[in-house]
Amino acid sequence: VLRTHLLVTHCSTPCRYFQQGLRTPLFRGNLTVPYSSRKLKKLRSVSTEPAAAQRSLATGRMRTSPLLSRIADQAFPDFVSSLLEIVEFTRIHQALQGVAPLQLISVTEKLKKAVNGPINAANETPKTTAARNYLFEATVAAMAHRPARRVEAILNARSDTGIKIEGRKIWVECKRVTTEHALERNLRKACSQLQDTFNAEIGSGHRGIIAMDVSKILNPKGELLVAKDDTELKRGLVRLLQDFSDKHSNLWQRIYAEKSRKIIGTVFRLSCLATSEVRKMSVQCSQWAVIPRADATAADVQLQERLVEALSQDL
Repeated sequence: VLRTHLLVTHCSTPCRYFQQGLRTPLFRGNLTVPYSSRKLKKLRSVSTEPAAAQRSLATGRMRTSPLLSRIADQAFPDFVSSLLEIVEFTRIHQALQGVAPLQLISVTEKLKKAVNGPINAANETPKTTAARNYLFEATVAAMAHRPARRVEAILNARSDTGIKIEGRKIWVECKRVTTEHALERNLRKACSQLQDTFNAEIGSGHRGIIAMDVSKILNPKGELLVAKDDTELKRGLVRLLQDFSDKHSNLWQRIYAEKSRKIIGTVFRLSCLATSEVRKMSVQCSQWAVIPRADATAADVQLQERLVEALSQDL
């Protein structure tokens, strides 16, 4: 079942849209408005240019937009990339501000490392990805921490993070993958790390999940995405992840079959900055999807749905 959740907050008024369809895997996502600036004036003028000069997400496939990229770079060099991290740092603080400082030691250490690396994600090399990798780990822990919904992060986990859903422990290994050829290597490494955690932790009911950010695979230059409105943007983001999961699902299932049945699936994230022509504002987008292993029990699939729902909810 395809379930998409979009939350846009503008002028303190939340607008929720829910769409349901008949395809797997499960999808959820949200959009947030990080800022409003006069510097967007130049970007707004792009909407009056010919369609060929813009990128459309109506079909879920990105088209190059040299004009938009050039204007964005001139308006605020490196800011498009940096803004995504600014929003993530803010949301981590909002999610964990009620947690005791002693419980935040591991997250704090990750955030200290996360401020390093290239300003622009497009300038990363294999040796300089660590900073944003740590930020992704902290983000997964923070966004999954929803005590009111009986979903809590295990911040001192042996794995990258852990999550407790109604008393059941799920160990999570986070991988931020930047190229398609690195998918299998990262998936196998995450599975091995989860097995090490299973061996060290006592509990037959424990489960493992891989959390994987594929933003750089789907949008390698970190460009602004343009859509007519929120519905078109949401449809495009869902389609991008749907196509990605369709393309690689056989790889995932083949590796799952070799591993412990305690490893129940993989959660994916696509994160980017976009503009909505209707609202003429910049929005930060996060779309989540999950591919459960083919032989996962109904209870394990439900756990993954609960996790994606927690990750996608606005604070």
